[in-house]
Parts: sequence; C-alpha cells; structure tokens
Amino acid sequence: MSPTPRQRSARLTEQINRRREEIERLEKQKVESKRAERNHRLIVSAATIEAVAHERGNVKFEINEKLARKMAESYFASLENTKRKEVAEREGL
Repeated sequence: MSPTPRQRSARLTEQINRRREEIERLEKQKVESKRAERNHRLIVSAATIEAVAHERGNVKFEINEKLARKMAESYFASLENTKRKEVAEREGL
C-alpha cells in the first residue's frame, strides 16, 4: 500500500529536518576545527620562540601575553621602517 500524501509530506519534512540538523552540526564542527587549528598554530609559535631563546642560552625564557605583545609591536614597527626605507630609496630621498 502506498503512503498517503500526508504521510509522504511528513516523511519529507522529517528528512529535511534531519538534514538541516546535520548541516548545523557540521557547521559547528567546522568552526570548532578552525579554532583548534588556530590554537595549535599559536601553541607551536610560542614553543618555537621559546626554543630559539633556549638555543641562544636563555634557558629560563617563557613567553607570556605581555612579552608576545612587545615582540609583535617591535616586529611590525620593523616592517613599517623597512617599507619606509624602500619607498625613500625608490623616490631618491
């Protein structure tokens, strides 16, 4: 016996709802995965900085938020200075 139109409609609605829930679950999983990847990169970056410090003899060096901020500000200031020098050299100043 074939399903009635109402039964077919109910079955399709259930399928749509299940797929919608699955899509939402996958989207949340994607966001969580991206966050985990970013956190992993940050941890690896901090560990690399500490490893370089250790290689250069600074055994007790530990990176923290304040130090990381200073390092980032110094790095980007250095980049800006390099760009200014390149522009000045091109313009002959």
